[in-house]
Amino acid sequence: MEKNKLLGNTLVALLLSLYPIHAAEMMQAEKMKAAPPKPAFTQQVSKPSACAPKVEGRLKMFNATKGYGFIKDQKSGNEIFLHVTGLVDTNIKPGDALCYNTIEGRKGLQAVNVTLKK
Repeated sequence: MEKNKLLGNTLVALLLSLYPIHAAEMMQAEKMKAAPPKPAFTQQVSKPSACAPKVEGRLKMFNATKGYGFIKDQKSGNEIFLHVTGLVDTNIKPGDALCYNTIEGRKGLQAVNVTLKK
């Protein structure tokens, strides 16, 4: 076992002396394998349960260019944040009756699984 390790170290030293640039690149590649890059920022949102009841409300405003809007809850009258990623039906306009689930977002309640009320 020690012989193999010594032979391996000798080969590495020989390769480093013959191909210093390639060896450095190989060592850098090994470091990259050991520590994968951190992913870009992703919003962590909890998923509603499959049995979560849908709530009803009306779309107060939606800015398609910016990708967000607000729904006025039918029961409480509170405004619920709506992000474009929470839409199931994408053809919505202010005043539309909507059904949705709510989750706790980064700054408060957020509507998800948003559909037009049928």
